[in-house]
Amino acid sequence: MIVHEWGTFTSLQNEAGQAIGGINTDDEPVPRFVHRLTDWLLLSPTEVPANFFQGAPSCHPDVTLRLETPVLYFHLPGAWTRIPEVSVTARFRGGWLTEFYPNALADAPGVSKDPGGFGPLRSDTVSTLAWNNLDVGGDENGPPSNEHVWTAPRGVRAASVRTPGGEAERFLFYRGVGHIDAPIAVARNADTDELVVRSHLPHELAGRESLEVKSAWLVDVDAYGAVAFRVLPALRLGFSWYRGRGPTSTYR
Repeated sequence: MIVHEWGTFTSLQNEAGQAIGGINTDDEPVPRFVHRLTDWLLLSPTEVPANFFQGAPSCHPDVTLRLETPVLYFHLPGAWTRIPEVSVTARFRGGWLTEFYPNALADAPGVSKDPGGFGPLRSDTVSTLAWNNLDVGGDENGPPSNEHVWTAPRGVRAASVRTPGGEAERFLFYRGVGHIDAPIAVARNADTDELVVRSHLPHELAGRESLEVKSAWLVDVDAYGAVAFRVLPALRLGFSWYRGRGPTSTYR
């Protein structure tokens, strides 16, 4: 059996290339049937958050990265139609796995279901999700949904998964928030009007020679929604790789 994982992450940085905290906003909400650790951790940008300090939402300052919509697909070998009793564990070092479907056993140190009930999030925090005794096979989707964020991942030729509790879907879904620096840092040199993009690997990954970003784009979006972009060369993580004119002087 082949297991394929796909997903993205979101990180914001200032002009010095330093991570910006407090980005636990839910910009692309998933359907309500998705399980959540708590409704108080991800704040919707279109709704009034539950807690305010001086008129501003209390975004968690430790959250510097959002793990966006990772999914696990299962592809059965040959003529196989079903594999029973499959167990899967997702482990996130440096963050909390906060949303998931089908249901799973969740462990997120520092998170409670009470309003504001989440403590410090550190780079050594470890969160896990465990799906036990899954039935892998068949061609079954989960609950009805018209939301593109959920229906798009269903358009894959993969075996369905079903939990002992009866929940089923085309994939295992999870996402979360983390206290991790992005592997790329982007800084603007105000004196030379240059944009410098550097590798910024955590020490746990710095010694791995095979890590490479094969495709990258520099994008500038103006106030009216117009977009300009430039294709950048491949990045082999571990050293400064690109220096070029910043978008303020290049794109119009």
